[in-house]
Amino acid sequence: MDVIKKCVRYADFPDTTNGCIGFKQYKDDPKAVFPWIPIKKKKDSGIAYVQIDSPEKMDEIAIQVGAQTREEFIDEHGEPWKDKYSNYLSGKIGVYLEGSEERGEGLLVHVYNEEKKIDQWLELSYPPREFVIWTNRRYKR
Repeated sequence: MDVIKKCVRYADFPDTTNGCIGFKQYKDDPKAVFPWIPIKKKKDSGIAYVQIDSPEKMDEIAIQVGAQTREEFIDEHGEPWKDKYSNYLSGKIGVYLEGSEERGEGLLVHVYNEEKKIDQWLELSYPPREFVIWTNRRYKR
C-alpha cells in the first residue's frame, strides 16, 4: 500500500448528513489537501473538496480516532445533531493527530472514488498545537 503523508490543521464538514469530511492544510484554504473528491454540496452552493464522502467512511474515521459513530452520537444526544457531531468529531480528530508523533503514525484515510479514478491512502499529521477545531461558521462562540 502506497501512503502519502500530508500535514493538515483543519477538518471541514461541508455535508455531515452525507458523511463528508475534507482535510485542509489551513482552515481558510479553499480546497482540501490533494487527492480530493469534488462533491456538489447543494445546487446553489457550489463544490466542496473532500477525502471522506460517505457516512460509512465517516464512521470508520470516528472509530479510528476513538469517537462515537454518527448513530451512537444521535442515540445519546438526539436532534439536532449535525453541527454538534461535526464539532465533536473534529475535536476527537485533533486529539488523535496530537498523539500521532508518539504512536509513530498519523490518521490513515482512504480517498477512493471509482468514477473519478481516485484510490489513494493518506497518512495525516499536523504540527503540535496547530489543529483548529471545526465550529459552525454561522454562529459566533
